[in-house]
Amino acid sequence: MALLYAGDQKITGNYSKAEKLFLKCYELNPENASLVFNIGNFYAGFNRYREASFYFEKALKLDPSNYLVRNYLELSLQEYNKQFEKEKALLELTVHFENGMRLLKEKKLDDALAEFNKDTLANTTTGRSYFNIGLIYSVKGAFDKAVPNYEKSIKLQPVNTPALSNLGLVYLQLKEYKKARVCFEKSLSIDPTQDRIKTDLDKLKRMGY
Repeated sequence: MALLYAGDQKITGNYSKAEKLFLKCYELNPENASLVFNIGNFYAGFNRYREASFYFEKALKLDPSNYLVRNYLELSLQEYNKQFEKEKALLELTVHFENGMRLLKEKKLDDALAEFNKDTLANTTTGRSYFNIGLIYSVKGAFDKAVPNYEKSIKLQPVNTPALSNLGLVYLQLKEYKKARVCFEKSLSIDPTQDRIKTDLDKLKRMGY
């Protein structure tokens, strides 16, 4: 039944059903080398190479002369190492941004700023940290520094309505009303439900901008 579930993806929850049965079989007969090998093969079939390596290694201890098991173990370990390195690389790409968001929530603005700056160096194709750098400078009242960061965020993500709206609000503070209006209009063209931005845009129009 475990092999049937493992091999038929049309069965709802086939992976969990097969795993449960395989592990129950293993609990009843842990010295069966063929069973242990099949469990490893099951995990490998679902790209769970850490678990696959664990059971292939057990199978090899039960049947040391089986070169097929040895070969599967080596291949599984190679794939697991690839997965590990990939996960490690992905973690390194997100760690500074996540640290920055945590520090921002804790209102440790300078520390958050340092983390977001590191993230911009690690991730050159996303505007997420430029937006938060702009936000921090806005909170600090350093509007001249906020502007280029919001602009970089928008360049990388043109439909980033929070960045467009915030840039417009910064331009209001700098009394650059024409630029503020352009930002507000672009933001509202993407998301017309922003009531505050609508109100600010109406004020600018009444002022003749």
